[in-house]
Amino acid sequence: MGSPISEMIYKSTGIDLIYIIGGLGVLTILCMILTITALCKLKKVRKKYELFTRGKDAESLEDTIMLYLDKMDEFDKLLTMARDDIVNLRKNQKMCFQKLGIVKYDALFDLSGQLSCAIAVLDQMEDGFILNTVYSRDASYAYVKEIRGGISEIELSREEEQALEQAKNKA
Repeated sequence: MGSPISEMIYKSTGIDLIYIIGGLGVLTILCMILTITALCKLKKVRKKYELFTRGKDAESLEDTIMLYLDKMDEFDKLLTMARDDIVNLRKNQKMCFQKLGIVKYDALFDLSGQLSCAIAVLDQMEDGFILNTVYSRDASYAYVKEIRGGISEIELSREEEQALEQAKNKA
C-alpha cells in the first residue's frame, strides 16, 4: 500500500496524504502568483520613485519638496482670492440689470407696424426703469420712468404696465 508515514498521517488526521500534497501545491502556486503581482507593483512604484529622485540627493530632494509646498501655499492664496471674487461678483450681480420686458405697439391709431415700444429693465431687487418710445410721422419721443421695488411713482400706461410685468416674471 503506502509508506508507514502516509499510513500514520491518515490514521491521525483522516485525510489521505495525496490530498494534503495537492493542497500544499495549490497554496504554493497561489503564493507564487501573489509574489509576482507584488513584484510588478513594486516595479511601478520603483519607477515612480526613480523618476521623482532622478539626479537628486537628499538635500536637493528636500528643496524640491519645499518648492512644491510653497507653490501649494500660492495656490491656496489664489483659491481664496478667487472665492472672494466670486462672492463680490454675486453681490454686484444683484445690482445688474437682469430682467427685461418689451412691448411693441402702435401709439397712434392712424399708424401701423408697431414702431413704438415700452421697455422695462430691472435688476434682481426689481429696481430699474421703463423706457417708452413713441413714434409718430412728425417726430419720435422717448420717456423714462424710474422703478423702485417693482413700482413706479409715476402712472404707467397699459403698454408700460405690460412691459413691467414681463420683466418681473423673468427669473
